[in-house]
Amino acid sequence: MWEQDSTTQVPDLSPTEPASANQTQEGEEDEDDAVPHQPPPEELTKAASEARLRRVMAPRSDGSYLVPKEAVDMWKDKDKRDSLKSMFQKCGHCPVP
Repeated sequence: MWEQDSTTQVPDLSPTEPASANQTQEGEEDEDDAVPHQPPPEELTKAASEARLRRVMAPRSDGSYLVPKEAVDMWKDKDKRDSLKSMFQKCGHCPVP
């Protein structure tokens, strides 16, 4: 079906390093290489940040909240909402430490 042209060079794809460069001789991963290195997350847009904050401040199906009551009270008070937004941004938009 496919004929190889005699003038076409096929690159050598043989590995120059062992297939498992992140593994020790026993076959276990090094502790430093256990967690892959990832770039920092992209900044959220203002709308995305506010949507995430609204979801965090919404009560769960059983009526409890993911965050402390003080944070929910700050969310309900529109004068304190801006300070809550800045705290939420400082913690990386993650409500749970």
